[in-house]
Amino acid sequence: MRRSLLGPALCVITLVTLLPPSPATLRAQNPPKKAPQAAMQKNKAVVKRYFEDLWNAKNSATIPQISDPSLVFHFPGGPAAQPPDLATWFNSATEAFPDLRFTIHDLFADGDHVIARWTYAATNTGKFIGRPPTGRKVSDEGISIFRVKDGKIVEMWISQDSLGLLQQLGWVPTPASLPPGGKK
Repeated sequence: MRRSLLGPALCVITLVTLLPPSPATLRAQNPPKKAPQAAMQKNKAVVKRYFEDLWNAKNSATIPQISDPSLVFHFPGGPAAQPPDLATWFNSATEAFPDLRFTIHDLFADGDHVIARWTYAATNTGKFIGRPPTGRKVSDEGISIFRVKDGKIVEMWISQDSLGLLQQLGWVPTPASLPPGGKK
């Protein structure tokens, strides 16, 4: 007696068609939606205004134009961390460093996120984190990530050399200024 392979083959085909598609198949069928290039360019323009119009031009009227009132900051810990809002941070920073000037070296956008690599130079001529001015020139470099929604910054992360800033101000010793053994 000859057996037909048609019965088992139909069972396998039926089972395969009932199985859900794999995650790879789903991704191939429904690729993630990217923000249109025009939207990403607008987001980059908002971040450029953050540096150029707010910080470099010292125009605090820019704040409500480019940032949401509930802007969330993600800063590393330390004495100058987590300002309550952008206006407070801007006012205290420009009081301490009135000649603060940023240079944007790279600006990238991906969806609603904009990444900026920057440097700044400034002179400490005002009170900073409760300390009197030092008159020292400082510089720093960092990377900021911004999330922009409806033309306003709603969230931002900052990574910079805060220890280096405190060392430049003379408030924290540099390794080179310590005697052998590391204690002053």
